[in-house]
Amino acid sequence: MNILIQTILIYLGVFFLSFFFFNILSKGYLFTFIKVKGSRGKKILINVKPKVGSFYPVIGRLEGEFIVYNDRESKAGKQKTPKRVPVSNDDFGLLYGCLCINVDESSSSIFKPTGEIVSVDIIKFNNLYERALYKPSAEANDKIITIILLILAIITLLACVVLFTKIGQLQKAVSALGQVGRVVGANV
Repeated sequence: MNILIQTILIYLGVFFLSFFFFNILSKGYLFTFIKVKGSRGKKILINVKPKVGSFYPVIGRLEGEFIVYNDRESKAGKQKTPKRVPVSNDDFGLLYGCLCINVDESSSSIFKPTGEIVSVDIIKFNNLYERALYKPSAEANDKIITIILLILAIITLLACVVLFTKIGQLQKAVSALGQVGRVVGANV
């Protein structure tokens, strides 16, 4: 029994050492590929081309018509928001059954599987996305406008009531003056 446990531990040790050795040789690609493959389509494998050096793998996700990911540049700059790059169905390739896309780190341009490069202004798209995300909703504006109109209607109603009471008092004062004028005119 003791030899069986030792044999199992030795085989597991050799397996994990070889696994980690291959991960080091592939510069982290093996772990990233296994995570993407295990997600069953929820994550996307993104090969990022840095300014200097060869491609490195990053995990991203698809949100609508955008891929969202954090690369080394955004992690080094400690950006709060991940990079968003607009994509189409033609931009993706398949790598051993996983969705894969190649992106340039500095310009966020996409390398299509056909070989052409699609340039994207990532700053413009990020700004438009944030403006659309944080713009006030129309319902909130409608509620505020309704409240302001109700307040103005109440103020107008109160002003009309005060005006009509003052006009009534003025009519009584004018009629009283008329009667005083008749009395004074009759006495003269």
